Amino acid sequence: MKILTTNNIKISNQLIDQIIGQEHAVRIAKLVAKQRRFLLLIGEPGTGKSMLAQAVAEILEQEKYPIYDILSIPNKEDPFLPLIKVLPSQETEKYLSNFKKKLEKSFLFEKYLFYVIYFTSFFVGIFLYIIYKGNINYFLLSIAFIIIVFLIQKSTLKNVGNAYLPKVLVKNQPDKVPFIDATGSQLANLLGDVRHDPYQSGGIETPPHQLLEAGAIHRAHKGVLYIDEVSTLSVEAQQNLLSAIQEKKFAITGRTPGSSGTMVRSQPVPCDFILILAGNIEDLQNMHPALRSRIRGYGYEVLTNTRMPKNKENTYRLIQFIKREIQIDDKIKDFSFEAIVELLKEAHKRSNQKNYYTLKLRELGGLIRIAGDLSSLDNSPLVLRKHIKEAKIMALSIEEQLQRIQNEKT
Repeated sequence: MKILTTNNIKISNQLIDQIIGQEHAVRIAKLVAKQRRFLLLIGEPGTGKSMLAQAVAEILEQEKYPIYDILSIPNKEDPFLPLIKVLPSQETEKYLSNFKKKLEKSFLFEKYLFYVIYFTSFFVGIFLYIIYKGNINYFLLSIAFIIIVFLIQKSTLKNVGNAYLPKVLVKNQPDKVPFIDATGSQLANLLGDVRHDPYQSGGIETPPHQLLEAGAIHRAHKGVLYIDEVSTLSVEAQQNLLSAIQEKKFAITGRTPGSSGTMVRSQPVPCDFILILAGNIEDLQNMHPALRSRIRGYGYEVLTNTRMPKNKENTYRLIQFIKREIQIDDKIKDFSFEAIVELLKEAHKRSNQKNYYTLKLRELGGLIRIAGDLSSLDNSPLVLRKHIKEAKIMALSIEEQLQRIQNEKT
């Protein structure tokens, strides 16, 4: 096929097919999804690690794995130990509706009691009106009393009812496999937490099961938990993460010292997920040995490529990458043939090796976007070679700009 512009380039709708230059990693990703293994991706930034992780979740969707929601339920025997219930996502709304109906039936006696108070107050008001020969003040007092009791009823029964309603900790779409990017998460966000309740007594306190907050490990149940820059995880976080993947469940407890939430600890919450960690070579020395051993024993370690051979197949894949970036960012126009050639030359140059292309595609993507912006500024129907050349100058890092200034001075 003769390529004139990127307009006639077709790309796959599947993420796994859009990953270029990482054939070994793609094969492993397919195994990880099929066998539900763990994965450690090590490589330089921009080589497709996060895209590989998302592709695993997409493959899981195609396998039609069941998706679940997680709810917390009050524990009448021990309120500070909330119960946990797991339901298929499509059944959650029906369960909550039925639960609410049963709850309303359980408060029928209280409702009837209020009705008795209403009628009694009304007839007492009429009786006093007759006894005191038409003095309407007594009747108005009874009506005011009824209104006050009515407001108390609405507030009390509503609050008591809500106190017994389950809380949905994790809500998923029935046909969408969870993909949770927990990069940079704090310990509480990763493992879950219990909110502080300023009203800890007096009958107005929030029920403990309503204070629970699911962590990333719980939201990733039956899906993928992805953590980039694994070295940013504390030792405590890695130890708890290891416990979670070993037990496939992890209780939610309060993590803020001095908070009322520290008194609450839930039943173990399911967290059966595919763990995908990512980072660079330096990150390996900061990984907990037991966590890495677990991944190696129950999964794979992959070093992503930073370059690929410059051949006909890879050249076309790189052009498909340009088209994909254009589709993702709808503000970029199609590339002319000359612009494609210029970008391919830059991809070759950045590989720093003869007959190779770079696979640091995030940097190339930035170049594509800058060139696209320049073409829009020119009102050009296509991205042209001159836009690529100008974009290369505008895409220089601060360090490169400083070096350029120094070179000009000398």
